[in-house]
Amino acid sequence: MKFLFFTDPHIRTISPRYRKDNFYETILKKLEWVRETGEKHDVEAYICGGDWLDRPDIPYATLSGLAEVLSKFNKKIYTVLGNHDIYGYNPSTHIRTALSVLRASGLIHRLSQDPIILENGGVKVGISGVDAHYFLDRNGRISDYTDVKIVPGATRIHVVHGFLAKKAWPEIPMTEINSVINTNADILLTGHDHSGFGVHAENNRLICNPGALGRLSASAGDVNLRVGVAIIEVTESGKEITIEYAPKHIAPFADEVLDRDAMLEDKKQKEIVTNFSNIAKSVTRKDGEENIKVTDFFSSLERSISDSSISDEVAKIIRSKIAEAEEELKKEA
Repeated sequence: MKFLFFTDPHIRTISPRYRKDNFYETILKKLEWVRETGEKHDVEAYICGGDWLDRPDIPYATLSGLAEVLSKFNKKIYTVLGNHDIYGYNPSTHIRTALSVLRASGLIHRLSQDPIILENGGVKVGISGVDAHYFLDRNGRISDYTDVKIVPGATRIHVVHGFLAKKAWPEIPMTEINSVINTNADILLTGHDHSGFGVHAENNRLICNPGALGRLSASAGDVNLRVGVAIIEVTESGKEITIEYAPKHIAPFADEVLDRDAMLEDKKQKEIVTNFSNIAKSVTRKDGEENIKVTDFFSSLERSISDSSISDEVAKIIRSKIAEAEEELKKEA
């Protein structure tokens, strides 16, 4: 049996900042490509790693367009819930979200820790999953990845919307791959981390995150992301996972849809503002016996102009706004 795994479409109507294209139209085309790729490989089912939506309460028109695309899938779609599909990392809020409409209509099928059993041509597969939730990846918790119910004679595919990565990320709840290689699952599929890590084979287990279907920013991670899906093949004699990436006309290169130059310019301007703010906070004056911090904005501004690449036009606007604020303060005094 073959399965197609994809993750993190992050469907939304309004295009993310720095996108040159219509993100909503692009992501729907990607989902159409997912269906076509599955048909080409004659998959038994599709599996999604969660975060279908960028927010749980997308507009009806957005949901309608998604439902129309999913209605064309000729095989079932199994999924876990991502943190963007629910409220407050709480899967029980699912019933109040847009995604619950797709589930109730039978367009998607929610996975749980009780595996769904599929059999075809002498091959037996059990598919289970864990939704995003508050305790996932926190305080060394690995049970969401490892405690998979055993199904006699079945290959076990387990899906988790958790941050699984090859190395630790500072100050971010995550789980390292080397801590879950003794999972009861034969194939462990994850999403959430948009950059993905491809396929990791160890201890007779296959662990896979092909990366997000949707690019949401012009960050280095999204720019370098190769949009794709994983084709999973399960045979009587063993298992094989291969990654097939979307063709260019469906999932264009990052520089075709992401305005990286605009992001870098915006970052530069933010750094200028931060530097100016830091200089303003550092100004002091002598008042009696105490050094008291004051907001001598005009002095700070002139220092900031000389110490940075702030433009005359920006400086003019800042001077004007500071003057207006100072005038208002004097009126109140």
